[in-house]
Amino acid sequence: MSAPLDTFTVSVLEARNLFGTDKSGNSDAYVQLRSTFNKQTFKTKVVKKSNAPKWSQSFGFFTSKAEGEVHLRILDKVFIGKDEVLGELSLKLDDYIDGTEHTKWFPLASENKKKKIRREARRDSAQITFQWYSRACFPQTSRL
Repeated sequence: MSAPLDTFTVSVLEARNLFGTDKSGNSDAYVQLRSTFNKQTFKTKVVKKSNAPKWSQSFGFFTSKAEGEVHLRILDKVFIGKDEVLGELSLKLDDYIDGTEHTKWFPLASENKKKKIRREARRDSAQITFQWYSRACFPQTSRL
């Protein structure tokens, strides 16, 4: 029998001051989430024509121990070609195993030095809520 799993829940709430890549100066943003411990991946919906998108979507990552990270990448959906990375951040599971719900604004890292300079001036960030749900937090049910 396999070990019971804990859940690391991540709620992607919103972002602000995103770099606009469209001609209008806006982005069609979505968030891609990927875990390093079990390779689960999720995506939010695309919010069109916004530099301050609101997603309010939650995702559960299952694991048997508090090791690894959840990587979040905010991307601009493009019609033709590869979607452009607007920023990214990582959450380390072992930093948040207390079972408390955390809601924080995180600055976004940039993989492109030119964008990083522009991004630093804009102070873009994403608001994320996350919580570790341990199997120890839930009462065990007995079988009859």
